[in-house]
Amino acid sequence: MGNEQIITRRQGRIGSEASAAAASTLPATSSALDAAVARAIAEATSANTRRAYRAQAGVFAEWCAANRVGALPASPETAARYLTARGTAGAKVATIHAARSAISALHRAAGVANPVESELVRATVRGLSRQHRAPQRQAAPLSADGLAAILATAHLPRPRGRGMESESVARARGAVDAAIAGLLFQAGLRRSEAADLEWQDVEAASTPVAYRIRVRAGKTNQTGSRVDVRFVKNGAARALADLRTADAQPSDKVFVGLNGASIGRRLAAAAAAAGLEGDYSGHSGRVGLASELTTRGASLQEVMLAGGWRGAGMVARYSAGAVAEAGAVNKYL
Repeated sequence: MGNEQIITRRQGRIGSEASAAAASTLPATSSALDAAVARAIAEATSANTRRAYRAQAGVFAEWCAANRVGALPASPETAARYLTARGTAGAKVATIHAARSAISALHRAAGVANPVESELVRATVRGLSRQHRAPQRQAAPLSADGLAAILATAHLPRPRGRGMESESVARARGAVDAAIAGLLFQAGLRRSEAADLEWQDVEAASTPVAYRIRVRAGKTNQTGSRVDVRFVKNGAARALADLRTADAQPSDKVFVGLNGASIGRRLAAAAAAAGLEGDYSGHSGRVGLASELTTRGASLQEVMLAGGWRGAGMVARYSAGAVAEAGAVNKYL
């Protein structure tokens, strides 16, 4: 089997949703590699990072075995050729960077020379980034009006199999969907943060029909050492209150049995059912929050605090459309 065939076959199995499947096929190329993978996973603080490293390690080890080169330690030439092969097989720039990071983590954990730190690999990655660069697709922003539409339609029966949901099923499903939409937009939660949320992280605010949402750990706060509190009110707060049952315990998950991927799918389905047009995903809430607050005149610091952003870069990217619309062309032409 050729290199490109190997990579193409495994390409679709890389990602947070498919990484568990990829992990189950990790080739036992050597006990040293297995031990390094285990140490790299143990050192990673994010569950998503652990899954990504495990999946990427499987692809790299299989490629090395097929090409009869060492995976641990790997030479700079091996790492450069592997990353180039990934690009040739159609991997996106983000995937190439993820593969490079996984190789680096394996070698750091093993305490051996890291090929990723060589100028050969650095130059290769820079070149691949230029060759394969493409605009990163951004999720459709969920606006305040979009949230209102979801809240108004979430409890309506939807097609189910060959029929329709019963009213009781629609109410139960709709309660979850409404709470998801409210938290992803007003609190700016990432889908993984919503999946990890417990009822003890939801506290009544001093203002009526409002809650403070404590985010224990997230992408930019992986150890949970930074205080990160968000806020929801009105319809989003009522949806959250309606979801909580009388017997819910503080340590219970808010969204029982849902992971980040399923939360993203449910938001997309709720947006479609509400008649919203666009490519909605679990990231639409954060994109929409930055855009909506910017449109309404919030300062950069206010937007960053509302969504837990630590830098201005992502806020600027998410709100670029809103900034353009409020710019000089719209004002003076």
